[in-house]
Amino acid sequence: MTFSDSDKKKYVYRVEDRSLLLPFFRQFFWRPILQFIPKTISPNVLTICGNSFAWFSFLLIVLAPNSSKLVFLVSGLCIAAYITIDNLDGEHARRTDRASKLGEFLDHWFDNYSAALCVFGFALMLDLSQGFTLLGVGTVCWVSMITFWEHLRRGEVVLGFVGNIEAMTSIILTYASALIFGVETINQKFLFSYLSIPETLFLVMSIGVLVSLMSPIRRLRNHFSDLLAPSISFVLLVIWAENTQGPLLLHGLLLLLLGNYYAGKFVVARFGHQAIKISDPFLVMVLVLMNAAGWLFPLPQHQETILGCLLFLYLFARVMLEFFGTITTISKHFTM
Repeated sequence: MTFSDSDKKKYVYRVEDRSLLLPFFRQFFWRPILQFIPKTISPNVLTICGNSFAWFSFLLIVLAPNSSKLVFLVSGLCIAAYITIDNLDGEHARRTDRASKLGEFLDHWFDNYSAALCVFGFALMLDLSQGFTLLGVGTVCWVSMITFWEHLRRGEVVLGFVGNIEAMTSIILTYASALIFGVETINQKFLFSYLSIPETLFLVMSIGVLVSLMSPIRRLRNHFSDLLAPSISFVLLVIWAENTQGPLLLHGLLLLLLGNYYAGKFVVARFGHQAIKISDPFLVMVLVLMNAAGWLFPLPQHQETILGCLLFLYLFARVMLEFFGTITTISKHFTM
């Protein structure tokens, strides 16, 4: 791997954000707030602080004994803080002339996890079924993956009409509705007596996001082989989760980590100037064996949970190695 002097000096970040709600929030909220942020604050500090709100919101939901109004209020405020700071750190970097590859990497990497955690927390908070939960988390992960797949192949980030801003706004509004009307009211089945408001929201958002992903998929139709390994791994993990009795928290975290493990590979390949190596034969083999064992030799729930935890540790270790390895590469070869 080699880096020229032009690599170190030249930094260009191209993004086209087609979000439906971005113009409104940018004009009336985020740009006015930006004026109050001291220029001495590092954009990377803003990135880490903003994503910390999303992670805290998820931890609060997981650790809270019940879905009290206080939890809805704090979680909603945390998500509002996250999406606000997430849209301020880049603006702050540009106005202070501190845009950098490290900042772009941290922003993209943390966003992958923060958005999925907010959606996962939403599903847990409103006690959605495993099917709807995995649908929501999986959709967010695929959005990240497709976005950074296109960034790697075309050198430009293109964000669809329905994305992170729309998803977080919908979650905040649902939390506000739960505060006002109560969880029982919004969880009542109303659409053909089959879907509740949160379930309908999940379904509509997922369809909207998947439709918006058709454009990048069409633009990159000559590189479909890049998605083969992620697709196989996703299918195998979902099949395993649907046929085991393990806890929903574990299944959701596994899907979240798996999706962002592959999304992270696209990010790492871009920032590390490495040959694109997305496949993980060992991971696919493990998932195949886990499914085969479940069909041929049904295991007790606690053993299935242990298998899931071992897979989680493997994915977590790989993610951490790639994360810190990429930071080291950027720190050595690029100005930050």
